[in-house]
Amino acid sequence: MTWLEILTQFVLPPLLGGAGGITTVWMAWDVEKRRARLSRRAQLVDRWRDELIDRLDEAPVEDRDDDLNFAFMAWPVYASLRPHLTEKTLQKIEGPQRTIYVLGDFPRRDLIEEIGRIERLWKLA
Repeated sequence: MTWLEILTQFVLPPLLGGAGGITTVWMAWDVEKRRARLSRRAQLVDRWRDELIDRLDEAPVEDRDDDLNFAFMAWPVYASLRPHLTEKTLQKIEGPQRTIYVLGDFPRRDLIEEIGRIERLWKLA
């Protein structure tokens, strides 16, 4: 028996089979990780739409010690959305309120647009 026959019959098959098995397991784990991340992101977007957008009509915060401009800013669901908002939207919502919004749907429209932008960014829509 030559070294080439030994290599092809006894060495390469276990090495290639092991490498293929490890690669398959790693790829399955990566697919599952991506699926879980996508599911978590979809749950976040649904929660933002269900819990935040529907409750934006609550009265603004008045006579509070903290710097909250709107009642929804104290909710945990807003805290989960806040890191994903653009700087411009954060400034409009959390900045000093120099503008009084009499008509219009601020901040509802801005938050709906931001949630849609995040959904497109995460490729959920």
